[in-house]
Amino acid sequence: MSQPFGAWSREVAEQYAFAVGPVDPYLAAGDVGEEGLPVAFAGASVGPDGFAPDPEDQAVIDACYLEADAQRFDLVTVTSGGTAQWRVELEQVWIGWQTYPEAEAVEAEYASCLTDVGAEPNPDLWGGASGMDLRSASQPQIDLALLVVGCKEQVRYVPRLADVVAAHQAPVLETYAAELGAYRADVDLVVEAAREVLELNADVMVQG
Repeated sequence: MSQPFGAWSREVAEQYAFAVGPVDPYLAAGDVGEEGLPVAFAGASVGPDGFAPDPEDQAVIDACYLEADAQRFDLVTVTSGGTAQWRVELEQVWIGWQTYPEAEAVEAEYASCLTDVGAEPNPDLWGGASGMDLRSASQPQIDLALLVVGCKEQVRYVPRLADVVAAHQAPVLETYAAELGAYRADVDLVVEAAREVLELNADVMVQG
């Protein structure tokens, strides 16, 4: 399931329906839950491969995260705590995109498609459907998710809504072009420093 436009990938829907991750690594490895399919669970911390670290590893992660050498790579630190005016204005667009008439038109087309294929729209959840369960990947949920994805493909739901958001964010990007350029330069420096750390510590990096 993707945010904020809901499930839209057929490949993911066929495997997980609407279930949000991480997926239990034991189930993902081939074991099954009570209904025969993976079930999502709430993990406190998850690696990029979807596996939650064990308590000892998590303790090391937490301790290292507070070190100054680690903080210089922290996203909040790099972005000045997210208080820059351009960031605030972009966030306002992101929060309010569902109120734009052109976005409402896309949602209405999607809801009409759901009705046509025998599913019921969820008026309280954009991009969703009545009866969807974020904690289950049962076959009925997969079937519903595939109807949802089919309608999103039919009305070009995700690209059209992404275009709406982009159109409203464009004026902000133009207004703060200089500040954004400086921000990008700062991020590039941090990324380069992070690459150097990874190269110097290749022997201790987790291999996927």
